[in-house]
Amino acid sequence: VRTGEVLAMASRPAYAPSEYATATGEMKLNRPIGRIYEPGSTFKPAVVAAALNEGVVTPAMVFNCENGRWWYMGKVLRDYHPYPQLSVADIIRKSSNIGAAKIALLLGEQRVDRYLREFGIGRRLGIDLPGEESGILRPVQRWSKVDITRIAMGQSVSVTALQMLGVIAAIANDGFLMKPYVIKRVVAKDGTVLHQGAPVVIARPINGETAAIMRRLLT
Repeated sequence: VRTGEVLAMASRPAYAPSEYATATGEMKLNRPIGRIYEPGSTFKPAVVAAALNEGVVTPAMVFNCENGRWWYMGKVLRDYHPYPQLSVADIIRKSSNIGAAKIALLLGEQRVDRYLREFGIGRRLGIDLPGEESGILRPVQRWSKVDITRIAMGQSVSVTALQMLGVIAAIANDGFLMKPYVIKRVVAKDGTVLHQGAPVVIARPINGETAAIMRRLLT
């Protein structure tokens, strides 16, 4: 969390290095960095953290969650369980789509976009492995009128597993997003160190106080 060192990474289906020539592209794909997906509700902490950091919400602030059914811009948004009102803390705890969407609207498109990019969404994190994808976070100018409410709950955006891990790790690391790396050291036969991995801060999307609040809420 504090260094960016990747201690373990796995991908299935896999292949034996001795069978590289006959292995398929699907078998060679490193899924944690080479496959993107819509993260869904695991994405909500990024938007809530941004809102807390900007001071537009507090953990105790209450939102009308519309009893689980909310119309916005002609589209209906539902919660899996209906809730009349939820605090920001409970929006995370209950994973309310409607609550997250309303928090995102308070932030506005520009700030949501800025914070997500600071969290590493929509760009490569620079891991020392080939095949890293950047994910998909379209420019704000290309968002539909409802996209901000969908992005808040992890739809209309795509990430790698490593990017999603980076968001949570940054919250755990007092807001510092670290560059991930797998090679700690390369040493020659004579003991000469040819390469030494070291922690590199990519960004700090949220401050330490916000990160501490988010850790408490997520716990």
